[in-house]
Amino acid sequence: MEKFVITYTVVCCFVSHVLSLELSYTIPEEGNISSYIGNVANDSSLNQSLNVSERNNMKYTILDGTYASYFNVNERTSSLFISKRLDRESLQECEFSTSCELPIDIVAQSIVGTFFKKIKVKITITDINDHEPKFPESSMSLELSEAFVVGSSSPIVGAVDIDSGDNSVQKYFLKPEETPFTLNFVKYVDGSSSVSLVVSKKLDRETVDGYQLQIIAEDGGNPKFTGTLHLNVIITDINDNPPSFNQSTYSISVREDTTVGNTVFNVMATDPDLNENGMVTYKLSPHQSDNIKQIFAINRSTGSIFTLKPLVYTPGEPYKIIVEANDGATIPLMTQATIFVTVLDSGNDAPVINVNLLSNTDMAKISENASVGAAVAHIAVSDDDTDKNGEVTCSIQHDVFRLEKITGEENEYKVVVSKSLDREKTEIYKVKIVCEDAGSPAKNSTAEFNVKVLDENDHRPTFQSYKYEVVISENNFVGASIVQVSALDLDIGKNAEIVYSVEPSAHDFKIDTETGNIHANFILDREKVPYMEFRVLSKDKGSPSLTGTAVVTVNLTDVNDNPPKFNKSVYVMHAKENEEPGYYVGEVIAHDIDIGKNAVVNFVAEPEIEAIKVLTDGSIFTSLTLDREARPHGYSFNVIAYDGGNPSLNSTAHVTVFVVDENDNDPVIKFPTAENGTVQMVYEKPTNSVITYVIANDNDTGDNAVLTFSILQHDVLNTFRINPKTGEITLARALSSNDMKSHTFTVEVEDSGAPKRKDRQNLTIIISSNKPLVLPRKETEKDNALIVVVIVCVTVILSGAIIMGIFLIRRMDKKKKNKKRNTATPKNDKLYDSIHKNGTIHRDDMVDNENKISFSTHATSNGIKDKTQMQLSNGHRPEEVTQTVDRVMAPSPPSSNYGRSAYSGKKKSQSSQSLQNMQMSRLQHHQSNLQTLSIPQNSGRKHEDNHSETSGETNDSGRGGSESDIHSSGFNHSAELDYMKNRYSPVNSPGRPLLIKENMNKLMHPKERYRSQNQQYLVQNNCHRQYTNGGSSGPTYKNNVHWNSISNVLNGSMATIDDYDDDTTTSGSYVVDDQELDLDFNPPQDCVV
Repeated sequence: MEKFVITYTVVCCFVSHVLSLELSYTIPEEGNISSYIGNVANDSSLNQSLNVSERNNMKYTILDGTYASYFNVNERTSSLFISKRLDRESLQECEFSTSCELPIDIVAQSIVGTFFKKIKVKITITDINDHEPKFPESSMSLELSEAFVVGSSSPIVGAVDIDSGDNSVQKYFLKPEETPFTLNFVKYVDGSSSVSLVVSKKLDRETVDGYQLQIIAEDGGNPKFTGTLHLNVIITDINDNPPSFNQSTYSISVREDTTVGNTVFNVMATDPDLNENGMVTYKLSPHQSDNIKQIFAINRSTGSIFTLKPLVYTPGEPYKIIVEANDGATIPLMTQATIFVTVLDSGNDAPVINVNLLSNTDMAKISENASVGAAVAHIAVSDDDTDKNGEVTCSIQHDVFRLEKITGEENEYKVVVSKSLDREKTEIYKVKIVCEDAGSPAKNSTAEFNVKVLDENDHRPTFQSYKYEVVISENNFVGASIVQVSALDLDIGKNAEIVYSVEPSAHDFKIDTETGNIHANFILDREKVPYMEFRVLSKDKGSPSLTGTAVVTVNLTDVNDNPPKFNKSVYVMHAKENEEPGYYVGEVIAHDIDIGKNAVVNFVAEPEIEAIKVLTDGSIFTSLTLDREARPHGYSFNVIAYDGGNPSLNSTAHVTVFVVDENDNDPVIKFPTAENGTVQMVYEKPTNSVITYVIANDNDTGDNAVLTFSILQHDVLNTFRINPKTGEITLARALSSNDMKSHTFTVEVEDSGAPKRKDRQNLTIIISSNKPLVLPRKETEKDNALIVVVIVCVTVILSGAIIMGIFLIRRMDKKKKNKKRNTATPKNDKLYDSIHKNGTIHRDDMVDNENKISFSTHATSNGIKDKTQMQLSNGHRPEEVTQTVDRVMAPSPPSSNYGRSAYSGKKKSQSSQSLQNMQMSRLQHHQSNLQTLSIPQNSGRKHEDNHSETSGETNDSGRGGSESDIHSSGFNHSAELDYMKNRYSPVNSPGRPLLIKENMNKLMHPKERYRSQNQQYLVQNNCHRQYTNGGSSGPTYKNNVHWNSISNVLNGSMATIDDYDDDTTTSGSYVVDDQELDLDFNPPQDCVV
């Protein structure tokens, strides 16, 4: 081996020298550690290129690599050695490979110089035979069917030898050699192999059922190694042998009188196969006479042959029975044997009855609709005896069938129907035929068979109940089960198969055609249809089909799904004033289309009104005595109708109760009065000139407030006339100087009520000369200047006080809200619904229109002329101002000035602080509105009443307020109030102007039409304008709006309407309501002082 390596190395060195320092070695595996491989420097011819000094200074090192650890090199001599075990089969590079080469790199470098060379060394590891072949298992069993043909093979897992080349498995052989098997060996490229066991001779399990074999695998090494597999070959059976009788033909003799059921002969067959293949069973061959099969039978397991019927002796005619023997294989093999049975005569034999059922089944069949006389079965009787022993008669004992002899045929009969059949009563009849010969003793035989009556579709399906009544709740879900109907059909088969349906009109329901379960097709509503009735049909599948019907009644129970509904949404009622509590006002009516407690309707007022009581039945009564003057616009509230369901449903209607006026107020003459009843005029006034007006009012309404004016002294009527409707006093004739005196007479005002009420006052008219008294101009100017200064000062003081009060109140409110954040807070005012007496509702939403309205009073430059007009920023018509102001001025609860409160207990329980806050909030809104209202002083001279001859030093405003009222603020509250009242008066009331005209407040000189502009006059401020008949001195409300007077809103911040005369300081002052004046009249002439 060493010589081979050395020789190989020399050659490699030569090659390596040429290839520039590449070197190869070949060594066997499993070499000893430290075994010498070669000298790298010599074998690579490196030393030949170096001198001695260079060779002595060389150092050799193996570089790190995959296989560097398997070798080491002497760093001085370059000798290469094995450093660890080399097992070729365990090296990854060599596994499953025919060659095994391990590369390493060796560096040769000079210790002192710069010489550096890398030598590539390739070491080839050769295989040695150090492993033997091994089978995966040392023994195994193999099943082979005896049906395997010669040349068939069965694969066996081969042995494995991890050596390579010739050292791997090279061949297989079989022991013992005398077997019907050989081996087939195939070696693959990767060194693995497979072996197959080949059948070389025919296998026969019945001869040899198994073999014990050894399969030996041998490699090609030296020495050779082997591996052995012990193989147990089992030969499995196939069904290759049929059963075999011990003989193929048997002959036996049997007496005629052998008892039925006795064994007459035993047969036996054998089968050499195993298990099911060798299990033998017996039967009579189906390919033989039916007579044999009816008389004889064989035991399947034992092969015993026995009789089923009595044997009949027939001379010279033995019974031929063919018996079969079969094995138990999936495809069985069969063998037959023949048995001849000779019957020995033993005397008189019983007749033999042969029944033909006229059908292919084991019973006769007849339709239940078959007519009487229809044939059911054919009977044939035979008796081989002779003479009397062979004469046979047959009979039947049955009430539905009878036996009839067939004409022209001996011993043949037919069984026929003797009465009508009904399958539903009896489906199967058992019929017995008895035949007897005339021998002595007589012999008889019986035959029995069944007759099945076939069904006909003669019964219609019948529901279990003719009428189904169901109670379900309305508002069901779609598909809800209502009821399941069931029908029964006495027929059978198709005739009894039922299909359910509902009549076409019952579209609210659907039915399962098979189960009869009825479901709701829609959501049912009791209020539309309280119950439903429809027919359900059951139809069988017979031909022709029959149908049954039933009635289904579905009653719906009520669900509280409908709220009560009022017969109208708004009720307008009337109640007389001054009636005792308990006065019947009316009733509200609501209906609930539900039923039961769900339809029980009760009523309740919301809010509760102290003066009005709503009973639970909807009746409305008064609980207090009503005063129309306190509540001129009646009572407005909601009535809630709620049902008795759970949960309860409700609806709401609006009710307005107007108080019907009673003539319970006297007319009141406002002018003249005892304190102010004098008028002065010049005698030169022309005829029909207006002198003055009688001003009166009546707090009632309607006819009770329609006033008639008259003068009681008839002698005065030739001088003065009074308009009975307007109270206008005019001059009836021309006057002379003789009439210049004081004329006193009584005026009367009478209303149109029943009974009538009246008032009287004295009026004095002073007729004087036509020269008016002219006051000194200078003194008047001083007085006017003083008045202006006072008004300005008072205005500034009051404005500051109001602003300070508002600031303090708002500050206190904020502190209280912070402390009591969760307590009751003032609620936002809401506008009342506008309800006209005819029942029409006008709801105005709260809108912020404060900035849309401005009020201004302008004084003209032409004498003493003032004009008050409203300016609308959006250009609304004058009639629209009322609607806009309604939105700005929300109503407040009625004060005590207008009777008892109509608010409920909940309203009463509101804290006084909350009410104060609400009033202050209204005041603030109102004050912001009044910022745009400007009523400047008249540019002309202001003439006081203290220059009147009749009134002395009295200062009369001419408006009905005292001096303190007039001069109490920076602007004229009376002018504002009069203006607002005039705007809020009823649209069509007698005293309201249709339009505010430009000259509404212009004062004309009595003689302006006839005199020049330069003539100066003092115009008395209390000259009376035209008066209209009717109207209250209190606040005038819009007929269709619920709200409170401005005086209530302002809460005393100015002179109220009700305080006209409270602060009067003169005897000659009187009250004139702007709302009672027609602003389009011509002022009285010659009203001078």
